[in-house]
Amino acid sequence: MFQEIELQNAKLLVYANKQDLPGAMTTSDIADKMQVESVTSHGYYIQSCIALTGKGLYEGLEWLSKELV
Repeated sequence: MFQEIELQNAKLLVYANKQDLPGAMTTSDIADKMQVESVTSHGYYIQSCIALTGKGLYEGLEWLSKELV
């Protein structure tokens, strides 16, 4: 997907939801499973979050906004 011309400078933000549940994957486990380092060299961030409470959502958007400036 990131090989496409339109995405050659794209940043990747992944929200790792449900981090309040037992057995939730760590962000490093998710990075390994997704193989993000082989998919993009333009920057990625995996933010753990709990969507029901909003925990972590702002931090992910903050990273993205800093990357896009």
